[in-house]
Amino acid sequence: MLTRISSLLANHGLGSGAFVYVADSAMVTGSNLKALGSTRFISRLPATYDACKNAVAEAVDARNWVTLGSLTELPVVESRSNAEYKAYETKVVLPNIPYRAVVVNSNAYDKRRQKRLERSITCSVEVIAKKFKHVQKIYFCEADARKA
Repeated sequence: MLTRISSLLANHGLGSGAFVYVADSAMVTGSNLKALGSTRFISRLPATYDACKNAVAEAVDARNWVTLGSLTELPVVESRSNAEYKAYETKVVLPNIPYRAVVVNSNAYDKRRQKRLERSITCSVEVIAKKFKHVQKIYFCEADARKA
């Protein structure tokens, strides 16, 4: 498909470097990156790549974010605040080729993640509480208490 698109663009007078591919993360594979060569593209890096995890970890450790602010043009509604964004630029290397990468953080994502963690903690507490119901609470000798 990449070759076909390049041919179509060339037929309309657009040579290499005159355009930028915008693709979803499924495009980011070793064979596609090889086919793209020096053609510029924008895509989300799949989280399955170690390079993605490393870039995020670097951004968190560096604490050198650029504040982008709210990116919506919709008016703020009192019942729901608009997401605020910040970005960190770094480099990733995929099949021995360096690429520019931008890690983007959204406080809305942080809030969703926090709610998920809170649900997980609540579930864990419930499981532990059920298990404790079966534990004897009064022991008649120190040996039994230590064993329990």
